[in-house]
This record gives sequence, C-alpha cells and structure tokens, in this order.
Amino acid sequence: MRYLFAPKHDVVVISYLGHFDILLVWFFAKLRRKKIVWDAFLSLYNTVVEDRKLVSKNSLTAKALYALEWLACRAADTIILDTHAHGEYFATTYSLPREKVRTVFVGAELEKFPSIEHKGDGQKKQLDVLFYGQFIPLHGISVIHEAALLLKDEDINWTIIGEGQMADSFANALEKKPLNKLNWIRWVQYEELVAQIHNADICLGIFGDTEKASRVIPNKVFQILSAGAPLVTMDSPAIREIFNEARSGVKLCEAGNAEDLADKILQMKAELASLSLPAHTALRNVISPSSIGKAMKRICMDTIHGKQ
Repeated sequence: MRYLFAPKHDVVVISYLGHFDILLVWFFAKLRRKKIVWDAFLSLYNTVVEDRKLVSKNSLTAKALYALEWLACRAADTIILDTHAHGEYFATTYSLPREKVRTVFVGAELEKFPSIEHKGDGQKKQLDVLFYGQFIPLHGISVIHEAALLLKDEDINWTIIGEGQMADSFANALEKKPLNKLNWIRWVQYEELVAQIHNADICLGIFGDTEKASRVIPNKVFQILSAGAPLVTMDSPAIREIFNEARSGVKLCEAGNAEDLADKILQMKAELASLSLPAHTALRNVISPSSIGKAMKRICMDTIHGKQ
C-alpha cells in the first residue's frame, strides 16, 4: 500500500528476484498509470529445473516456478536480460514479443577491478592459472580439473577459488586424481579477488556444456576484463556478443572440452609476452557502471514512451 503514496515518478523498476514484487506492484502501478521495467537477470525456472536440475520438470515446484515467471513476464511492460541469447530464451520459453525483452550487460565495478599492467611473461617457466566462482554446472569445474590433469607435466600452478553444488564431486575427483600444483581455496573476500586476478597469468571463465552456459556471461568474466587479465573461456553465442576469438588477450574454447581448454591455455601462454597489456582496455567503457546506467535509462525512457 505504501506504493500508492510514493512520490511522483515516471516508471517503476523492479530488480533481480522481483518475481513476487512485480505481481504485488502491478495492480497499483496500473492505478497510477505507470509502466513497469523488470530487471529479471535470470530465469529461476531455468536455473533450478533445467540447469542445476534440483527438481524434476514434472514436479509441482517446477510447474509453480514456471507459472510464477510466466505471470511476472506479463506483468512487466519491459523485461531486461543480460545477453541477447538470454533474451531469446525468455521470449521463446514464455511466448513473449521479442521486442518486449531488452539487453543490458552485467558489467563490472571498474574501481574495484582496476586494470594494471599484467605480469605475464611468455618466456617464464612457471604459469599461474586462476579460476574463481560458484561450483555450479555452467562453470564446468570438472572440465577444468580434466584440463589440469592433461597439463600435469607442464609447470603450471592452478588456483581454484570457490565452492557450491559441485564441490563434493570436485573433492572426490581430486582425491582419485590428485594434482600437486593445485591449490583449492574455498572462499576469499570480495575485495581480495582483484589481487588474485592480477597475480595470475591466465584467468579462466566458464566451460560447462549446459544450454544456460551458452546464453550467459557471468559477472567474473566482466571483472577479469576490467582488470586487464588474459582470459580463456568457452565459446558461445553470449560471449560473441562482446568479442570474437581474434581479440588480443582472449582465447575461446569448445564448451565441455577439456582437451581444447588445455590447448588454449598453452596457446595463451605462448602469446603472453606479445600481448598488448593491460588487455581489454577498449572494453572497459562498454562494461562500466556508467555505460550500464545509460543503457538502463534508455530502456526506461523507451518504455515510458511506448517504444520497444
């Protein structure tokens, strides 16, 4: 009810995990003749049911999640997703007009992930490779472990930071096939991530072969780009929205393919000395909070004026 007495405004913006919020606000927004922009970010149905497979598609939970998201999509005048590929999924899954779904990259906080000259040296013997993130299917932690095993005779130090759904299976895999040069850190403070990135020669993105993995660009990829570090990640329609494989400081490998990942790591190692570092400087403006804010404002203005 407090919304009815809210100050004068032009549009209502509902943020991530606003599935219930948007249904509650919809009626009152209509009373005030205000349109709604929903920053959906991701699909709960896809995450829980299709990607992480925490419940069966035929379960009541799955059906309830789908119904909730279907209703939320119809309550919104405009829906924002993080990539065009993700937008296509929403439009198809929930039978939405494609123009109703808009795209804004996740981006990164440039001040927290400053770009510095990278220490990579293609002539040095030892290579430091970093992965950090949640251990969820789309990240492909098992692919990273398999690639590390393939490169076990190379002088590579692997730093793995994170835990989550796949942590137990990763721990079991390490027990069966240990790697002496792999350091698994369960957690570091958010503020410490940039130091980990700067201390690495190569940073890893995601490698899962799930459909969701092909549609998203995780926040950590933007953080690595902001920090100017060499990046190896999976090739996908989503990542191609930012750059192609020819870009300096980036290697794209086949999803779920440990051999290709290992090969791309060695290719990047050979090219480190010749990289124009810090890498990705031109991309920092594209992924900055300022650019993200301008894109959000443009979408809000289009929604207010009925432009899709």
